[in-house]
Amino acid sequence: MPSPFSMLAWIGMAVLLGAYFRRETLPPMTYAALNLVAGLLIAPVCWEQRAWPPFALQLAWAAIAVRDLVRAMRAPRPSTQADTD
Repeated sequence: MPSPFSMLAWIGMAVLLGAYFRRETLPPMTYAALNLVAGLLIAPVCWEQRAWPPFALQLAWAAIAVRDLVRAMRAPRPSTQADTD
């Protein structure tokens, strides 16, 4: 039976691939959040297996996602008709 970390990593991989294939249609904040979740789900199995290069990659991936989330939250939102009424 696979370890719980391994099962989470498979879910993380599915999230990562799903986000990648929908990257042009997802809002930037959603895309960044999915990348963050994927990195955080994949990293523990890398740690458990002592696979340090992919572990470092997942931490970097998660850090990039956090940066993108912060940028998306700071970006000015386009005004809508309801805002001007």
